[in-house]
Amino acid sequence: MRRAIAFILLVAATATFSTAQSPTTRATTPGALVAAASSARASSTPLASPGHDKCGTWLGIAIRDHAAEFSLKERLTVEAFLAPPALQKSRVIGHFRIHYDTTGFNAASMLDVNELPLPGTSEAYVDSVGAVFNAVLDAEVSMLGYASPIAPGDIYNIYCSDIGFYGLTQTTDRIGTTTPPRFSSFIEIDNDFRGFYSAGLQGLRVTAAHEFHHAIQFAGYGFWNGMEYLMEITSTWMEDVVYDDVNDFVQYLRDPYVPTPIARGQFAAPELSFTATNGLIEYSRCIWGKYLERRHSRDLMRSIWEAIRSSPPLDAMDQALLAAGSSFREAFLEWSGWNSRTWGSADTVHGYRESASFPPVRIRATYDYASPSRSYPDSINALSSGYHLVNVAGHTMLAIISNLDRTLPAGPQRFRYEIQDASESSFKRLSNGVSVRVAAAVPANWASQEDVPSIVPEVVVYPNPFLVGRSPHISFRLPVTTASTTVSLVVLTAGLDAVFSGSLPVLQPRPLEQNVAWNARDDRGRSLSSGVYLFALKVDGNEYTGKFSVIGE
Repeated sequence: MRRAIAFILLVAATATFSTAQSPTTRATTPGALVAAASSARASSTPLASPGHDKCGTWLGIAIRDHAAEFSLKERLTVEAFLAPPALQKSRVIGHFRIHYDTTGFNAASMLDVNELPLPGTSEAYVDSVGAVFNAVLDAEVSMLGYASPIAPGDIYNIYCSDIGFYGLTQTTDRIGTTTPPRFSSFIEIDNDFRGFYSAGLQGLRVTAAHEFHHAIQFAGYGFWNGMEYLMEITSTWMEDVVYDDVNDFVQYLRDPYVPTPIARGQFAAPELSFTATNGLIEYSRCIWGKYLERRHSRDLMRSIWEAIRSSPPLDAMDQALLAAGSSFREAFLEWSGWNSRTWGSADTVHGYRESASFPPVRIRATYDYASPSRSYPDSINALSSGYHLVNVAGHTMLAIISNLDRTLPAGPQRFRYEIQDASESSFKRLSNGVSVRVAAAVPANWASQEDVPSIVPEVVVYPNPFLVGRSPHISFRLPVTTASTTVSLVVLTAGLDAVFSGSLPVLQPRPLEQNVAWNARDDRGRSLSSGVYLFALKVDGNEYTGKFSVIGE
């Protein structure tokens, strides 16, 4: 069964990529690949839907990389896998020939409301495949301007079978003699998308957007060794561009089956190299595409792929960003900052639009600074960032340490984050009165970003005056960071008549700056009338008082 063969090759390919950054430990035989992969996959973070991996495209890439290492018997098995499956029927719909079965385990079918196959719906499923792929072709080529992988007058082949993952794009013949090499391809997708995180037609939609962009990448721009990470970043981002309402990518950022923000991928392991692939993190980094799109434009990703025709991925990204008035270094640092402003610290104005639903990034360590100086050792991989909290004089700042070494040496690189009271030329002076620097073998490859909360002695009320009907709530900025989840608020008129008394949740709209939002309605739900009001806010046993004014409608 092709599914069994796929699994054997899947674990082999996993071993290839899990050791890609460490040439000295890379498995060199198919048998060693399978053995190493079995151990690696057993300890790796599983995908949201067990047994259903996102994209099998990298299987063919790994197989091609190791073709010389296979025995004759293994090579015949590999060739059987790489060949398109023999299916019972095919139909041409628009620019695509869709191959499918109507009986057997590969039978294509629609799903009912319980995600069970509906008998006799193979043709309806094929109709959907044709409609979706033609819509994706129009979106990615005609609307977004990417190079079409389908030559004029040609028909592109889609195969529907029980492959065990969303889909794969398999290269076939080389196109021309360009560097990097370009390839024609075919796409194989699941025959019903049963049991996937995005099941049925939703799974079909995102898979079509994802895999067809792989076909675009191979045929229109070329393949550099080691660029799998950018292929998956782009194709996963493209799903959300074409089908914004599906949001399949969320399963790679956080566990989608629990309400608590359990981070996965980039938010769980930001210290893994940007170029790493492990079957999860490369898909989660579709947020790099989201960053580029919002910070610059949707066209910037296409500019990167156009530059790939002559330059490797990191150079291509740098070229495209330089043309946009930035650089890869500058963008990587800014992106690392965006990734700290999620969940309770969400910034939907200057960060991701969906930042409130993204999980908080993993904090590597929390330090307590003591005068006059301290040094904190750590290590992270090239092209990655580590997030640290530092308590300075009762206030907590966020320190993001980034390793920007584009030579991609193997393994984590050591550094020390140094803090001191004294101001020196090699240190950066911060607004909270301390100076910092990153000490490493090559300091130019490192950078730190500090988010220092502004310090206020009392509760700050804003907007003040509050205009009824113009603002959704009155905010009370807290003067200290608290672990409490609620505060007690009492509001009185100037005549000392109570209008509101209750508990309100502590919010954190900016990193490390907490506040409380009140809808400015009294205990009976009525809007406040014009006048001056007094408040008493209690948190952590401390009480803060003040006043604000209201202007009615």
